[in-house]
Amino acid sequence: MALYGHACANATQVGTAYVVGANKVKYYYEFPDKINAMGASFNTTVGGTALSGEASFTPDMPLATDFYEQLASIADGTGATPYLTGGAYTRWSRLAGAAPGQSSVTHVDLDTWQGQITTITVFNGSDPLPKLIHSDSATFVFNPGFVYAKDAGLYPLSYSGSNGGLRNYYAAYYITPDYYGNANQNGVYATDWSWGFTTLLSATYNNPWGLPITLSPVLQFSDGIQGRSPGPNTAGYSKGMKTATVGLNGTYQQWTGSLSYTNYFGGGWYNSLTDRDFAAVSLSYSF
Repeated sequence: MALYGHACANATQVGTAYVVGANKVKYYYEFPDKINAMGASFNTTVGGTALSGEASFTPDMPLATDFYEQLASIADGTGATPYLTGGAYTRWSRLAGAAPGQSSVTHVDLDTWQGQITTITVFNGSDPLPKLIHSDSATFVFNPGFVYAKDAGLYPLSYSGSNGGLRNYYAAYYITPDYYGNANQNGVYATDWSWGFTTLLSATYNNPWGLPITLSPVLQFSDGIQGRSPGPNTAGYSKGMKTATVGLNGTYQQWTGSLSYTNYFGGGWYNSLTDRDFAAVSLSYSF
């Protein structure tokens, strides 16, 4: 999303400058075109494990700038920043100021690499894992991946977490001047490198308790190990952000059902998904 700024009226106090400037801002959606990508993939079998991988390169991939930095760039370009900060700063955004009649910087085009490897191992009933959990079979999936966007760390790019990377000086000013020292003065944005992984373990139980059904419990876990992937069109790894899913799939004749619960956690304040846990239920009939 892009923002389009107009000039502020002459203002002698913070509130006036902010209110007059704010109601003159327009927004619009921008869809970058001419995005080209090239990639390669492979798949093979190693022992009893299916191994596959892929890598892609996108020259000049459009990566979104942080929305709050866009807002701040309008305050910079229209001359509102000194009033909003009590004269402490003349500019605040790391983006170029959006002067009256100009648009904020919506994205930066950077060469971007992405890649992932997937292993799938199926265990039959005679293998140690199914014996341990008393299942007829089990499947284990391991999927690590990475994103590399050259020079992403030089720009205030949005990432797959909280979009509140902007140094929170304005909010601190409105709460109380004494709050300055406690404000989040250092923005957190996307990084050049980021990587993480997803694992999945499922088991199959045929005719449990003598019933004519098949049950398949599923455990899935994802973790961002390092860095923060720029958004919105990359794999979305973010250090410390974790996702855990517990599910159960069932089959009875032509009926298939599933039930799952997903929990987001980790990553501290920068994880905006921690309050978005959800449950999913589905039921289908084949004929």
